[in-house]
Amino acid sequence: MDQQLEAVRTPPGAIAATKQHPSPQGANGSCVPKPNENPVVLIHRMTSNLYSTFGAIAPLLEQQGKRVFAMNYGYYGEELHGSSATQLVPGFYGYASLNDSLAQVSRQIDLVKQHTGAQKVDSVSWSVGSSLATAYVKQVCAEGVGTVVSLDGVLRGTTML
Repeated sequence: MDQQLEAVRTPPGAIAATKQHPSPQGANGSCVPKPNENPVVLIHRMTSNLYSTFGAIAPLLEQQGKRVFAMNYGYYGEELHGSSATQLVPGFYGYASLNDSLAQVSRQIDLVKQHTGAQKVDSVSWSVGSSLATAYVKQVCAEGVGTVVSLDGVLRGTTML
């Protein structure tokens, strides 16, 4: 497994995968995309991480010639105000405020564009990740966004938090 982790490349400044939470196979690697293909950014669900959410789909996207990037966002740790039992459990992400999470996702998308030279990105998102993908599209007025795929999107919000 360590050899696989050594091969994982995360764009500079991105929230890197760790040995406890590795990138799924097919994500954050050096796949050469098909010509005129946008890189794909995976945005995980709440109470999850990039590996548990996209461990099955990332290799399939890579096999189709997609350049796939994934990140963990929204860690609700001590640096954020408030309290949550999840801050004590490693591997849980997606609990920070939507504004904080959106800023992290936006930064990651900018890094992916810089890293690949792409003008646009596509996204695949699940649950609250779809809310973030939609908010990003609105934030940038759809500039630099190709296709947005929402799996079980939560576009009305939640009363959980």
